Amino acid sequence: MSIESPSPPTAILEGYLKAVHEIGRGKKVVRVRDIATRVKVKMPTVTNMLKKPNCRGLVRYEKYGFVELKQKGLYTAREMHRRHLLLMTFLTGTLWVSALVADKEACGMEHAPSRTTIDRLSYFIVGARPHRTNLENCLKQNHKPGAKLNESSPDMVQAHPSEEVSLFE
Repeated sequence: MSIESPSPPTAILEGYLKAVHEIGRGKKVVRVRDIATRVKVKMPTVTNMLKKPNCRGLVRYEKYGFVELKQKGLYTAREMHRRHLLLMTFLTGTLWVSALVADKEACGMEHAPSRTTIDRLSYFIVGARPHRTNLENCLKQNHKPGAKLNESSPDMVQAHPSEEVSLFE
């Protein structure tokens, strides 16, 4: 029996979903330990979050088992990733914020804007850079899910070698 999520996910839950999605692309299975490491909390904190009622419609988890995103959780995780990429693009490309700072700030900002605001930001970025395919190619190379910031040059991002994401869905 599946119980649907009673309320929209919180920013913290959205962060967990995004972490599960990013970890899952690099590994066959996602464990509580992996999530705890990614979001920098202890394992019991992750377990408690996964047991909450508003997680039930988003993830599949059994004690000592693997964590798996359900369809709604996957959609939410992908949307958080899309928002992160848009904000990173805006901060680095329009405001000239370094990638290191932009990544940290995008993590905090990605949860607040409405869908309309995010869509308008997407259109703004396309308008500011009229060649949409060039923008998408740039993002695919520089701001992939799970991208790691290059410590030696904070303005450079090392792309994750998997999954393509479109900002213009």
